[in-house]
Amino acid sequence: MTLKKEDTGLSLLSREQLVELLQADFLLNSTLASDKVLESLMELVNRLLDAEASSLILIDERGERLFFRAAAGEKADQLSRFTLDAGKGIVGWVIGNAKPYLTDDVSSDPLWSQDISTRIGFPTRSLLCVPLLSRGTLIGAIEAINKKGGKGFGDSDVALLTALAPHAALAIENARLHTELERDNEKILEEIRLEHHIIGNSPRIAQLLDLIRKVTPSDSTLLIRGESGTGKELIARTIHYNSPRRGKPFTCVNCTLYSETLIESELFGHEQGSFTGASKRRIGRFEQADGGTVFLDEVGSVSPDAQLKLLRVLENREFERLGGSETIRVNVRVIAATNEDLESAIRSGRFREDLYYRLKVIEINAPALRELREDIPGLVTYFLHDLVQRMGRQVREVSPEAMSLLTSYRWPGNVRELKNTIERAVVLGSGSTLLPEHLPVEIRAMSHEKQGGPALKDAEREHILQVLEEANWNKSKAASMLGISRNRLDRKIVAYKITRAS
Repeated sequence: MTLKKEDTGLSLLSREQLVELLQADFLLNSTLASDKVLESLMELVNRLLDAEASSLILIDERGERLFFRAAAGEKADQLSRFTLDAGKGIVGWVIGNAKPYLTDDVSSDPLWSQDISTRIGFPTRSLLCVPLLSRGTLIGAIEAINKKGGKGFGDSDVALLTALAPHAALAIENARLHTELERDNEKILEEIRLEHHIIGNSPRIAQLLDLIRKVTPSDSTLLIRGESGTGKELIARTIHYNSPRRGKPFTCVNCTLYSETLIESELFGHEQGSFTGASKRRIGRFEQADGGTVFLDEVGSVSPDAQLKLLRVLENREFERLGGSETIRVNVRVIAATNEDLESAIRSGRFREDLYYRLKVIEINAPALRELREDIPGLVTYFLHDLVQRMGRQVREVSPEAMSLLTSYRWPGNVRELKNTIERAVVLGSGSTLLPEHLPVEIRAMSHEKQGGPALKDAEREHILQVLEEANWNKSKAASMLGISRNRLDRKIVAYKITRAS
């Protein structure tokens, strides 16, 4: 049954219940940790109302779904997996009407939806549900389930839970703000860390950092170009986390990982039934990143249909989900990256010229490591110290001979390959000094042959074969171990005529 406002006043509470309510308020506001707040709240509801179970249901950001945020009592852990349509069941009615609801026999109540009760195997007899408002905005509901002893909930229970709800809402809001503050602080720390990840004092790095500082405050679309492993994503993250959008999501999509249908779904989302396997609606990356930044890595591999949709997003900041008709508008900054020759892709008809110019409002070129040889010692030192701290190893320095080899090598996999090489040396080496023998054979070959000489090629072939065997011929894993792209590895396997032993 629904309840009138005058039926839920404090006048129905006994002195003991008022004292308990004050104690509850103190407990709820004694911590800012959201999980502890919600855990304490549910335990309070069970204790104060002598209920077998209780749950807290909140509304999602779009107001379309209700989700169980916390619960206490039997089967509480299982409830965290469930969601409901916003208007479904008793809780949906309470949230839709902003009024409390009490029923002593749910089995005969027309509003009762037994889906969850049946699925988790928890019989519900009686239920009391009250709305939860924060600063005048409805954010969810609290429900108490099954009065102990087979009794039904009474007017005083309604009054107590209704009186508790504003205190609970305030505690939840305070915890939410505290969580957001912690998240903002973490992003600030990440921003500081990211600034120091672009390491180097060479003129080329100074030019790169100067360009990053200039483009960071704007919303201009960026195209970052460079070979695999040059840190294109790091540049994009640095720009985002130092920009006015730093408090919003940074969403990274590697476009090479998705088929033609899936890349559209990944970027723009899809509606239920829009293609085989689309069992429910999916929110795409652009929608998820509203207010923030979308980083499209290897944008040259995007399918023609997705290119057209992407062009529309860049022009109008709007799109439709796959299989949908609703136009969705977003406020995002797009940063794209590629190691591909897009001009050649345009000439061959694989990439739209109009999209190319929309992406290339500002172009940033990530330098190859061979262009930054004077920065290699600093990068080596940084990676070494970072890995030693994380792995607990004793390596503290690099021998002059090993450093000479590292600075002379051509680094086809760029910074990623350098980092993987130092990690390999730290793992396989011993003692406090990184020595030449801790380095891969193709790097050691530099001390005997000119770059590109026959001995180096033989050494590189041997090293690639060794890594492939270590990776059980999983080429993606081997490419990651080598610090190069899968495509580059495939080309080297063909060039060196590497085959798997039968």
